[in-house]
Amino acid sequence: MPHVQHLYLFSRPTDREDQQLRALLSETMGATPKVSSTDTPQGRLYSYPTERSVSEMELRRELLTLLIPWGRTTHSAFYLPSTSATAEITHVAFDLDGTLTTTELLPELARLSGRSEEMTALTEAAMAGATPFRESFMHRTELLRGLSREALHSVIRSITLPTDTTLLLRELSLPTAIVTGAYQPFVEDICERVGLSVFVGSAVRYTADGDFDGLDPEGIIDAEGKRAFLEEWTAGALASTLYTGDGANDLDALAAVGHALFYTAQHGDLRGLVHQILSADLPPLFPTTR
Repeated sequence: MPHVQHLYLFSRPTDREDQQLRALLSETMGATPKVSSTDTPQGRLYSYPTERSVSEMELRRELLTLLIPWGRTTHSAFYLPSTSATAEITHVAFDLDGTLTTTELLPELARLSGRSEEMTALTEAAMAGATPFRESFMHRTELLRGLSREALHSVIRSITLPTDTTLLLRELSLPTAIVTGAYQPFVEDICERVGLSVFVGSAVRYTADGDFDGLDPEGIIDAEGKRAFLEEWTAGALASTLYTGDGANDLDALAAVGHALFYTAQHGDLRGLVHQILSADLPPLFPTTR
């Protein structure tokens, strides 16, 4: 018998977006019954049965590989619970650049040398999965080599969090972490602002004179690094973890957790979406999944 998967879109799509999304779901599910949908006050629920013999995590990974570029193009937000997400959420984690912040760090740093547009294009290609993350990250970082520590930290301090995002991070009562590939000094600064103590970011190096000297190759947090951190931090409770991310480097984490939220800061209202999921305020979806 087929088991039913769900995707909850936090908006009403245009006809074209709806057709695109149905095509992506059908492509991943294979020869299955037609994708069905139900409109709700908050958005649209898609249900799609599958009888494929692959594991659910692999199925979710395949689907997210297609959905992430679509979501970035349409600035959509969607919730993808697994069929194992039957217990209350116990842990909450977020990506940083472009998820919690509306401004990406690397393009802002590149602005100091007049290469912001180039950096933005390279960053978007990596986040959409068009180029391998580690390779792209190393290349983008090379464009910033020689930047002074003072300049780096000045730009970091200039990047703000939306007011509702700051409020969300401060009010969550569940164990909360920021899990990102962004530079560790950036993550540390943001966590200090909102009072979080659990985080991971990519280690950077400085020269003896204090200038930025790029990444520590052994300390880069890539997609697998994010998933591994979450598994260790939650003591294996991935099925009851909510993770929010916006790019290809979030693929493994989003596929592994029981509660995956794809969200770009351009969509807005992260606080509202997270609270809807935490309160199970998505009537058509539950109690089917929880």
